[in-house]
Amino acid sequence: MSKFDVDSPVCHPLYGLGTVQKIEEKTVLGETISLAQIFFPREDLKMMVNVDKETELFRPLIEEEQVDAIFEHMKQHEGRFPSRANQRQRINLDKIKSNDVFQLSEVIKDLHVMSLKKKLSFKEAEMLERARQVLIEELVMVTGRKSETLDESIARACLSTN
Repeated sequence: MSKFDVDSPVCHPLYGLGTVQKIEEKTVLGETISLAQIFFPREDLKMMVNVDKETELFRPLIEEEQVDAIFEHMKQHEGRFPSRANQRQRINLDKIKSNDVFQLSEVIKDLHVMSLKKKLSFKEAEMLERARQVLIEELVMVTGRKSETLDESIARACLSTN
């Protein structure tokens, strides 16, 4: 299966769950390329992506068998936070942009734990909320569980310690 098939879901690290609406051929600067149109409903955003170029910004959804491993990883993760907010922001954004669901879960746990100790900056609070939304959207699609149930599971995993 190609990374881009019509009607298939894809995950973007910043925009969350999207659906490939169509794939079409276009000529750009004399070269014919295949473009996938992806719609992200939460952001009400349509994006055209060159199917022929390798990109790590999109990935297929995780398999249901990975869900327990994600929660276990979140429980076991012991975060270390730089004291400077801009350093934390950069580290967390790099983890999110990696498009690795396990690193996304680390960002969620780190920021959740930090929020219990001190008030998060506006950017950090926004990052935590968006990261949770991205993970919950994907887990809802993969497991069929309700978002509230998954949000509670995430909160429990964040409170777990080794």
